[in-house]
Amino acid sequence: MLENIADAQPKPKSLKQRLKLLISVLLTLIFILGIIFFVVSHIAEFKELWSSPLPRHILVLMIPSYLLMLTINSELFRHPLKAYGLRLGTVESLALTASTTAINYVIPLKSGSGVKGIYLAGHHKITVTNYVALLVAISTLTLTVASFFATVGLIILVIGGSRPNIILLTYFSSTTLVGFLAIFFLGRLPFKLPGKLTAFVLGWDALRTTPR
Repeated sequence: MLENIADAQPKPKSLKQRLKLLISVLLTLIFILGIIFFVVSHIAEFKELWSSPLPRHILVLMIPSYLLMLTINSELFRHPLKAYGLRLGTVESLALTASTTAINYVIPLKSGSGVKGIYLAGHHKITVTNYVALLVAISTLTLTVASFFATVGLIILVIGGSRPNIILLTYFSSTTLVGFLAIFFLGRLPFKLPGKLTAFVLGWDALRTTPR
């Protein structure tokens, strides 16, 4: 019985585990301090916004609108991961998206994407190559769809009598064409690439050939 009790005692944490815990705590503190610093340094803007003539119900509606945006971004990120056999829970994906979005507001240069990659690599063993392929795929799809509708919008304006903007029309139509070519043909290259690029193309192809 005494042996069972001894076995039930928690094992002391290793140096690596303690270091990871320390880094997690430090990052959390830095994140909280960053938010406090941001609010304090922009307190005048926050006061002006709240005292502005903008109707209160508009400010209140911004909350569910923001939650809807987070939910859409979470689903946009969660479902492509299934191509790699990785299934994030809805709550886990939403919490991760909310956290990394908040980080993007405090730390510039899309730092949230890096934090998200570290989380997925540490907890779900996704490779860096596949994660980069995932980010590129989402960005490419988003840019292609946006460019397509921008092209359609510019054409409608021209039909309505507006002066055509050749530069914008060329840019958006070219981006749409390149995006569709990448989506349909990038994984079918007839020649070999260096190891890392081959892994990247295979990661992209896993996404491209998953219709859902």
